Amino acid sequence: MDSATKYHFFLRGNLLNYYSHSPSKENDISNLKGWIDLLCITSIKSEGDNIGGTEFVLVARDGKRHTLIAKDIDEKNKWVSVLNQQIKVLSEAKVVTFSFF
Repeated sequence: MDSATKYHFFLRGNLLNYYSHSPSKENDISNLKGWIDLLCITSIKSEGDNIGGTEFVLVARDGKRHTLIAKDIDEKNKWVSVLNQQIKVLSEAKVVTFSFF
């Protein structure tokens, strides 16, 4: 990886939102740059020795790879753990449908 762009990440339900700057308020989307839908993520791969062991990759169903770099190994491990837990919860969620007659 030649250069990395710094983003601030916030997990909300199934969306991992990323911002150019940390939002000043919880619902502030003025500097929202995008999101990653965890419902589309099939795996999270830890990239071992790359960038001091702080790199991990979210792999989507369509093959797209989202490479993230944490500030240190502890932060990477926390993010990977939380994201894996959230993906598991989302995949086990029961879909409720309503029929109206």
